[in-house]
Amino acid sequence: MINAELYTEFKEVYTDKDTVNRVEFCKKLKKLKKDTVVELNEDMYCIYTRDADVDIQGQIQATTFQLEIEPAARVRFEGSLEEYECLLDEINKKSIRNRDFKIYGRLKDSNADREFFIMDVYYLM
Repeated sequence: MINAELYTEFKEVYTDKDTVNRVEFCKKLKKLKKDTVVELNEDMYCIYTRDADVDIQGQIQATTFQLEIEPAARVRFEGSLEEYECLLDEINKKSIRNRDFKIYGRLKDSNADREFFIMDVYYLM
């Protein structure tokens, strides 16, 4: 279910990236913390997390992941993994001509599973 759509910017820095297939993502979804960012890229899920013990400002540029979309639309998603993938397909249909098009989802609840989770989805306007 989509609750709202706003125009904003998305600028985040993360320290770790894990790329997994759909089966592995379903297993990891239950363990992901709030504010984890997810990107679906050619049937693989990129999971971006922050190491709480690391000072992001003090790290070398090459060891961080700079995620940015400006201007971005934000959609609040609530539903299952299958519904999430349908939403991403619909958003991707709008972006066929744009090579730099990115979609990031930020997990809003740490009690997620494949049947239900809440995520803010950001994509280029």
